[in-house]
Amino acid sequence: MGSNCHTVCARDLTITWANDCRYWRWCCDGGSYVAELIQVWWLEVKGSYDTRCLPCGNSSCECEVSFLVKLKHNACGWNLPVKIAVCLPNGTRKEICVNLSCRPKEQWFEISAGRFSTCPGVINFSLCQLDGCAKTGLVIKEKHAAKEQRAAEESNAAARETDVAKGKIAAKGERATKQLDAAEDRNVAAKEEIVVKDGKKAFIGKERKKRIACV
Repeated sequence: MGSNCHTVCARDLTITWANDCRYWRWCCDGGSYVAELIQVWWLEVKGSYDTRCLPCGNSSCECEVSFLVKLKHNACGWNLPVKIAVCLPNGTRKEICVNLSCRPKEQWFEISAGRFSTCPGVINFSLCQLDGCAKTGLVIKEKHAAKEQRAAEESNAAARETDVAKGKIAAKGERATKQLDAAEDRNVAAKEEIVVKDGKKAFIGKERKKRIACV
């Protein structure tokens, strides 16, 4: 299974005051509608996605949730971080705060809520900044509702690493066995020599010079 990116378009998100032209402007960018923030004090963007629409279907999977956004050249009011929240089907809630003030202007970038494992069901997510100061210049293109991770590839890679490790262990074991056999042969050769006397073979220890057996 590769990495599958499933998106929720900006039009399908719930954006507070999105239909009020005093606060938001809708325009087209690369064939997609984007929401451009004119000015708000209360930024709140919400959405949801059913993970059963993913190829994994009714199976658990590892996902990543992120917003695709950019800041206009005149964007301001982003000194305080925005909060990305995700509520999983089992009720688990995850939050992360991201500072946008250091991000480059006029470039698309993703704000990620992180990776997580989830059971089948609906994921609810939001992007908020409710501190009451005026904010301008944020453009929301789409919501990457679920990026299914390369679970199978990672599993295969782990299996390959295990096979390699097993191969190395087997090779080491084989080398160790050969080294042990060679050592035993050297010990035998060093400790014993064959002497023929009166037509009989005898094994005489080199060190002790003592007859220990006759054949």
